[in-house]
Amino acid sequence: MSLPRWYKIPKTGRKPQLEKKVKFREEWPVLLDNQVSTRKTKQREAPCLKETFAFITCLKDKNNSSELCKEEGDAAQRCYENHLAYREEMKKKRMKPKDFVPDISAKNMDPVQLNRFLSHFPHKLKDK
Repeated sequence: MSLPRWYKIPKTGRKPQLEKKVKFREEWPVLLDNQVSTRKTKQREAPCLKETFAFITCLKDKNNSSELCKEEGDAAQRCYENHLAYREEMKKKRMKPKDFVPDISAKNMDPVQLNRFLSHFPHKLKDK
């Protein structure tokens, strides 16, 4: 014998709790920190890898004769000198004055630039 269609079987599961009953309990301060993590996110690529491998391959093919591989050796040396000059330029660029006015958006800044920018807008954490 089946039940009529108008009869509903009572549900026996738990009802969801009302949000109005639940009070918000602050475990941690809801403020952002004054700085961001400066961990390295990008993997560094070895400088002049192609030129160095070309020089090593030439040495291997020419039986370790550096006179026959002078062109590849000079190319590797020039590449490394250019890399050192580029590093010095980047180091000078980072050592710019302390007053930082953003000319780029915050999402394109590296962590050091972002920390310098955030230092202009400090806030204190709430005391309990």
